[in-house]
Amino acid sequence: NGSPATQVLSYNWRQRENVGMGALLFNDNTGGAIKNTGLAFSYAYHVSSEKGKLSLALSAKLNQYSLNGADLSPNNPDPIIDGSLETNLVPDATFGAYYHKGRLFAGLALANLLEMPIDVGVGPDSFNDLRRHYFLHAGYALEVGEEFELRPSILAKSITATGVQYDVNLRAVLKDKMWFGASYRMEDALVLMYGVNYKNCTVGYSYDLTLSDIGDYSNGSHELFLGYKVGVAEIMPEEKDSDG
Repeated sequence: NGSPATQVLSYNWRQRENVGMGALLFNDNTGGAIKNTGLAFSYAYHVSSEKGKLSLALSAKLNQYSLNGADLSPNNPDPIIDGSLETNLVPDATFGAYYHKGRLFAGLALANLLEMPIDVGVGPDSFNDLRRHYFLHAGYALEVGEEFELRPSILAKSITATGVQYDVNLRAVLKDKMWFGASYRMEDALVLMYGVNYKNCTVGYSYDLTLSDIGDYSNGSHELFLGYKVGVAEIMPEEKDSDG
């Protein structure tokens, strides 16, 4: 009871040869009194050249944050926590860039671009501004055999009010059907993961072994991922005309 839960529904399509569109509907419950429900619309433009492919994207979001004081259980009675439900609509935007050439890939993302105040909380000064997040990742797909790949990658992340945290990952992929790997999250956790792809379905599992002081009170966390791709079609090459 009280564990975090997130539901996401996404859809994307190619509008033109170099333009992509996307829509996202999500509901995020942190496991306590705070929830965030919203939707996002994205626009992406792709630039291809001999040096690789670069994709640039911008997403507009609308979040509804809610705080249900009735779900809070302070150890002692607190007159500020009156058990009421507070909600607020908050606009936001996200920018992303992704580059890949052959087996090399790298990406950059900036979330909470507008740094809008949520204005949901207890007390007169509960502005709870959204802080800008920075993500930078890179990796390489190393072909070990005809049907086996190793995919090392690194993720660096930061918030304007904190320092940089990084994840170091290594994933092995067999025949694009099964994958397993491990990840180290700086001063936080060691992650073990496993997954299977079957036709349009994906099933994944990961276990976070806590390495910080929180480990004295936690046996780690489990995460189960289920995915299904709808309307996937093979892209067939067009027939050439008489001049090729």
